Amino acid sequence: MVTNGPTVIILAGGEGRRLRPLTRRLAGDDRPKQFCRVLGAETLLEQTRRRAARLAPAAHTLVSVTHSHARYYGPALADLPPEQVVVQPDNRGAGPAVVYALLRAEAQALPGPVVLMPSDHHVADDGAFLAHIRAAAAAASVRPDLVVLIGIVPDRPEAAYGWIEPGDPIAGAWPGTL
Repeated sequence: MVTNGPTVIILAGGEGRRLRPLTRRLAGDDRPKQFCRVLGAETLLEQTRRRAARLAPAAHTLVSVTHSHARYYGPALADLPPEQVVVQPDNRGAGPAVVYALLRAEAQALPGPVVLMPSDHHVADDGAFLAHIRAAAAAASVRPDLVVLIGIVPDRPEAAYGWIEPGDPIAGAWPGTL
């Protein structure tokens, strides 16, 4: 059990349209991919919650969902107190979901830094992934004026997913390995 650590916001409000044919085959309905068992016995949301539990105390984790998915997230999050479930009235994209959850974290005086974890991604190596997250959280603690982003190097352009333009390297000694 983790007794201290960052605040974790799990983003679980997406529609999962690109994988809809696969998730329909797996689940028999149109549920978004975060509520599906895509690889293994756990849904992608369950996998993300398990990783979050290795980073932060349960009370420091918020899950952002969309109201229209209540039939899927209700059973999946039944063990959480209501203040930890951030229900968006409508899906307006990741930006508003993040802001809404950050406002909830601030209102609850949850500690920083904040780690945003999408719940619709597959992670093959939890240990390696969490090591990078911990290093990024440590760097953000040293420089709270910065946003630390973890991503992968793409193998081809894909405008539908968006992209990040890295800025100049930031000088200084950084904790952990990024």
